[in-house]
Amino acid sequence: MFFRLLAALFYDLIVVCSLFMLTTAIAVYFNQGQAIPPASRGYQSLLAAIMGAYFILSFRYGGQTIGFKSWRLRLIRGAGLKLRLVNAA
Repeated sequence: MFFRLLAALFYDLIVVCSLFMLTTAIAVYFNQGQAIPPASRGYQSLLAAIMGAYFILSFRYGGQTIGFKSWRLRLIRGAGLKLRLVNAA
């Protein structure tokens, strides 16, 4: 079980990295091609919001992220009910 969870988290790491790259490409485009300093608080906050939205929305609306679906894992609350938004956050 622990190996399956680690493998699912590795899959999700790949998805989150791709979301970060897409977000960075869009941010650089809107910054007129200029590099964005990695230590910028706004940039770090944007990436944290993207990652949080991915996990919260995945767990809230499906109970699974892409990695969890691949390994047939599901996050539920007591009695097999779907997570509420408060639980997912």
